[in-house]
Amino acid sequence: MTNWQLTVWSLIAAMLVGGCTRRNPVEFDLDTPSTSRTSRPKLPPISQLVEMLNDADPEIRLAAVTSLAMVGKTAAIAVPVVVKRLRDESPSVRQSAADTLGLLGAAEATDALVVLLNDPHLDLRRSAAVALGRIGKPAGRSAESLGRLLRDPDEDVRLAAAEALGKIGPAARTAVAALRQAVEEGDVETRRLAAASLKRIESDAP
Repeated sequence: MTNWQLTVWSLIAAMLVGGCTRRNPVEFDLDTPSTSRTSRPKLPPISQLVEMLNDADPEIRLAAVTSLAMVGKTAAIAVPVVVKRLRDESPSVRQSAADTLGLLGAAEATDALVVLLNDPHLDLRRSAAVALGRIGKPAGRSAESLGRLLRDPDEDVRLAAAEALGKIGPAARTAVAALRQAVEEGDVETRRLAAASLKRIESDAP
């Protein structure tokens, strides 16, 4: 393991100790990157992180893809490589890739994230939905797939899908029927979020 790999992995370990979990990933404010720079180790250059994404060790790949989210908007040049990690053999790497793409607002990752909505791991379905919501309007073509997640067996996945549709806004009009059905037939929390998203989609529509 190189010094950069040790630096990145120690950073991820610190995040985990600080409360980052797969269901509750750390949130980064990419518009104000200075907020935590004084308290975290210096990250490797983007080119080094991209190289680490192809490391044989899944923990190194996980550390690298998560670190790209910390780099901020300048990491957008690495999006094509991160998209490939959505097909990683490690579920943790796939999920972190989805989280990072969402944080970067990577519209070009929409189709790959839609595929992840069908992943057998519920946390990955949830992360893909959250990521599509963060991408917003440019992810409009994911609306039908997100609408189907409103019937997912897992509540967190259903809620993530409902919230994502609201964030996508009028571009998610193709999911209106699914949202209305969720309002009528869903559990309490799903009904609440589906109703809020439905209102946002219909009130903002031209």
